[in-house]
Amino acid sequence: MSFYHHPKGGFRPKKPDFSLAKEPFVFSDIIDTLAIYTDIEQKVGDLKSVSYIKFYNNGRCFVSIKSIGQELSSDSFRPLDVGYYRVVNNKVTIETFIVDPLNRFDTKYIIDKGIVKDDTIFLESRFIEGKKDVYVKQKLNFSPEPSDW
Repeated sequence: MSFYHHPKGGFRPKKPDFSLAKEPFVFSDIIDTLAIYTDIEQKVGDLKSVSYIKFYNNGRCFVSIKSIGQELSSDSFRPLDVGYYRVVNNKVTIETFIVDPLNRFDTKYIIDKGIVKDDTIFLESRFIEGKKDVYVKQKLNFSPEPSDW
């Protein structure tokens, strides 16, 4: 397999090949790296869960899920899909490493693009053309561990 399961959560590529990691990172305070951004409407499968994105001040990020209404803690705060991001003006590009849950031999790097406006990120939907997935800033009550991929 071309990936491994990290003890702190999520899948990591054995030989990372993130295209965004090859570009120099320039920090932008347009995204709050002390918060998470939670999807306001997307439910993940049959679970009563929503996805969220955590951004770090070194250009790394991850996408994960949490139960609707769940208050995250340092114990429950775990990456699912790790990646990198870049911001130019108010435009954000996010690249994540994905393992297909139905076929664990199928891995890929996914690029999402969107716009940051105030405390909200509008990402182009992967599934419905013309639709935007809306992520709203949500403060954390703890300091997350640094990224390690």
